[in-house]
Amino acid sequence: MNFEDKVNETYQKMLSENKLLPKETLMESYEIFRHNFAPEKLLNLDGEALLETMFNHGNKGSLVYWLEFKNDEELQTGRFGGIAGGSALKFGIYKRKEDGKWITGNPRDMQEIELPEAIEIARKKRDLLAKGAKFIEAVPLDADDFAFKKMQEYIDEELEGLGNLGWVHKYFHMLFPD
Repeated sequence: MNFEDKVNETYQKMLSENKLLPKETLMESYEIFRHNFAPEKLLNLDGEALLETMFNHGNKGSLVYWLEFKNDEELQTGRFGGIAGGSALKFGIYKRKEDGKWITGNPRDMQEIELPEAIEIARKKRDLLAKGAKFIEAVPLDADDFAFKKMQEYIDEELEGLGNLGWVHKYFHMLFPD
């Protein structure tokens, strides 16, 4: 049996054991995600609506909830890579459940911030995600390794460290699975 046949056999076995989602289900999931969180959608939000849509874990319709926890008929997020664990500060900002305060910083140095500052953080992160998505979208699927290397360099240089975060990789994957 050649390598390609072995891969196909393994793929079919994993599909039958429900370890992989069928291609149609994957495509539907990607489309639902894009419908809710494409850069154009996020760019049309501002203020508290942007903040709540992007960074409130308590909002089951938020980007961070979908990336980390959503597991229903609409999207089984774990099938697209896990980002669970650690602190909610991995997103750079979160809304504390106990008192509704916005928190930033790191686990050893958490800082409460006021709503205007939280909104500015959300705007900046949204704008960087949109910038990265625009660049990724411009790279053709049949690009060579050099073009993909340049794309990664651009993301590393232009997204102010955001491109190194697991949740950002997952976000970009959900937009551009190919």
